[in-house]
Amino acid sequence: MNLLCILALISSVDLVFMKDSPDVMVRVVPEINVEEITIHYSFSGNQWGSTTVQRTDGAFNAALKTPDDVKVVGLYVVYDNSYRDDNDGSLYLYEVSIFPRFLMPISLQDLEVMLEQARKKISSGVHVSEAIRLLDYLDAMLPVLPYVENTPAAAKRETLQQDVAVLKQQVGH
Repeated sequence: MNLLCILALISSVDLVFMKDSPDVMVRVVPEINVEEITIHYSFSGNQWGSTTVQRTDGAFNAALKTPDDVKVVGLYVVYDNSYRDDNDGSLYLYEVSIFPRFLMPISLQDLEVMLEQARKKISSGVHVSEAIRLLDYLDAMLPVLPYVENTPAAAKRETLQQDVAVLKQQVGH
């Protein structure tokens, strides 16, 4: 068990754009000796793809063909020793924009904070237009946010979607 905790602390999963391409490169740097990993990825909902990668120069690199309409990518890694690195059940999530190009790590906790900010703005009656913008953002992101079925993160995603719908109805939007 201690090895698993150490692995979670010292492994890194990074995402970068490939040069002169809208595609992304996933780079996994584990501190334990494994020769092969499987990177699982999703650009929307529970539709998952995977690629198996060999170690090269101490890291694992995999190019992912990025859809033109990408908003978000979710990742988790399974090592050849069966250890699953899924960011403690939250997945590695990145908001993605091809134009303008940016990659930004996000989490369900970040989206939950946005929802709470919108809720406070609506209940106080101050900056309701900002709350509506937050709700519109959440309404666009949550349906495409990658998730693994039957997990606490999937249930949290569903709860957030329901809460957004209730708040949008509350402000007549």
